[in-house]
Amino acid sequence: MPAASNHPARVGTYSPWTHRRHWLKIDLIETPTPLADPRISFGFQVRRIRKQKGWTQEDLADACDLDRTYIGGIERGERNVALMNIVRLAKALDVLPSDFFSARDDENH
Repeated sequence: MPAASNHPARVGTYSPWTHRRHWLKIDLIETPTPLADPRISFGFQVRRIRKQKGWTQEDLADACDLDRTYIGGIERGERNVALMNIVRLAKALDVLPSDFFSARDDENH
């Protein structure tokens, strides 16, 4: 992995829908912080709650009718989760959707 840099890298992607190349600027931060990317803190909360219940990613995926690889991507902070999928996750885990956005680490909630 390259060393951390203060300069963003340019990454080119091709969109099959627009048939154009798009350039993304990404920061080369080795370990993103939860405050820098809310997807990471959301994924951390999903993983924490799932493990508290003793479930595997596959158990959660089956309960939500989602793919196991999608659950893994959520937990790693790689997915920008749609609202309907947040609701599916919350129902399956028997929590409120807002619990995924809180920093609480108690076992009673």
